[in-house]
Amino acid sequence: LPIIKGRTLKGLFVEACADILFGLKQCAPSVHDKFMPIADSLFGKPGSSLDSTGKLHFGTATLPTDFITKLTELNQPKETVLNTLTTIRHQTAVDDEDKPKDTSLRATRVVLRGTIFHAYISHPELSEDEIAFLWACANTVRHAGQNRTRGLGHI
Repeated sequence: LPIIKGRTLKGLFVEACADILFGLKQCAPSVHDKFMPIADSLFGKPGSSLDSTGKLHFGTATLPTDFITKLTELNQPKETVLNTLTTIRHQTAVDDEDKPKDTSLRATRVVLRGTIFHAYISHPELSEDEIAFLWACANTVRHAGQNRTRGLGHI
């Protein structure tokens, strides 16, 4: 069954955090200065040691438990389940004349749009500002998964 690993999920949030902080630095430096320490406390600093890790811990995102239970009860072959939850997208590279390059056809299995994943984010008590910033990061995440920079993985 498809999953999104906790480390990947955290990476998506950290990237969203960086985007928000960049925008704040450009438009409202004083607000940026307020939220920079909040970002560090939530996510930690890059290359952090045990002393400077973030407050948040991301669990692996999985399909909802009741959905998995139903799938198990149906006792369908793995291939049927795979084809129900995913599809295959094909891409090819093009040359300067917009012609397909030889041997450049690629196939990628993708999870169907609208598939819901659940993940736990464990944390100690968070301040209102930390909750607001985490909410902003969650709403900034727009793509996930392989080839997300190529238009796949829209959330």
